[in-house]
Amino acid sequence: MQDRAIADRFRQMRKALHLTQADVARVLGVTQVTISKIENGGTSPRLAAISLICETYGVSKGWLINGTGPMLAPDPEPAEPDPGEHQPEILTFCEAVMTSFLKLTNEEKGTVLRFIRDISNSMSDPDEEQR
Repeated sequence: MQDRAIADRFRQMRKALHLTQADVARVLGVTQVTISKIENGGTSPRLAAISLICETYGVSKGWLINGTGPMLAPDPEPAEPDPGEHQPEILTFCEAVMTSFLKLTNEEKGTVLRFIRDISNSMSDPDEEQR
């Protein structure tokens, strides 16, 4: 059993950010049932999960753990985007795309590949096209 205050703050944070339990579960890589247990005080979130929630949604770790300070952490200095930041979501998306692609007929696959090439060509660097 965990501290009821952490459970309440966890739920308060989720609702303030207009997230569903499923949204938070997806970010943490757990089930919606686990998030429900956290919010109902049946289990405690692991420190790694708290860190990921705080980093992902900009929540203050001190507020979530101890109730100190504001809920939302101050905006940090802009940083270079981390290419691996959304890696789990990207991998899930790519897997779904490839699964669907493999179900297409050869003619449909050709159409999709031409479409992707056209998009890629339209997004190429204009300076490179002049070279």
